[in-house]
Amino acid sequence: MVSSNAKARMLKRAAADISSGMTVNLGIGLPTEVLQYVSPGTPVCLHSENGIAGVGPVLCPENADRNLIDAGGAYVSIIPGTAFFNSAVSFAIVRSGRLDLSLLGAFQVAANGDLANWKIPGKFSPGMGGGDRTGTESSSGGGCHDAHRQQGQSEDP
Repeated sequence: MVSSNAKARMLKRAAADISSGMTVNLGIGLPTEVLQYVSPGTPVCLHSENGIAGVGPVLCPENADRNLIDAGGAYVSIIPGTAFFNSAVSFAIVRSGRLDLSLLGAFQVAANGDLANWKIPGKFSPGMGGGDRTGTESSSGGGCHDAHRQQGQSEDP
């Protein structure tokens, strides 16, 4: 298990890669927490592969529209300018390189960057989803930036 101090360092390091005006896809798990480390007021367009661009903050179930979820199943809100589209359009956005950055969650990452696993055995997972495409098709740095680094590994890219 990653200590909270190591987790905060990983999230801060990942947040440093997010610049004003970027279109960013946040994978399920740890990447969903990265926005708390982005400078307040930094305009970022969040993309969810289930067909939302302009995803707003996560909401608790009692305040949420239960029909509005992100790819990980969290209840989200909308912001001015939010766009909705089908999954074909969503993945066309991914495949055409219109994402500036994708942050993927992973439990283990091989030395060459391969994701060694992506699911907790016995726990519900909405599936691999778009992680296989978002990690290779975003425009910055060749695609994937692993926000979930192994504990003890250098936080430098």
